[in-house]
Amino acid sequence: MNSGNCMPGLSGIFQRVPDKKNALKECEEAKKKLEEMVDQLQQDIKTYKRQIEEAEEIAKLNQEKFEKAKKEIEELRERLELAEQAVCKLRAKGRGGSASRLSPPTQMKPSSKRDFE
Repeated sequence: MNSGNCMPGLSGIFQRVPDKKNALKECEEAKKKLEEMVDQLQQDIKTYKRQIEEAEEIAKLNQEKFEKAKKEIEELRERLELAEQAVCKLRAKGRGGSASRLSPPTQMKPSSKRDFE
């Protein structure tokens, strides 16, 4: 009698086995898909890290170029200031003497093509 009572429960369990197998198969497929997604994301992260490193290197080179150009501009400004001071001194000296010393020499225009030869 006990065996008769157990059989109906066992038949229900055996009926659910295919459902559980299908659910397990779906879980395994989902797991595989998630693993593929994780792998792809890890590859993306590696790519982004490499791109960041390259961008940082380019930024460093550009910063160095900028600093060099900035230094050159400062040096040129200093030279310009010294040249302006020299011009002012020459003008001041020129006021005491002839003004023609400060004017640029006039260029003669050739009157014919022969003058160039």
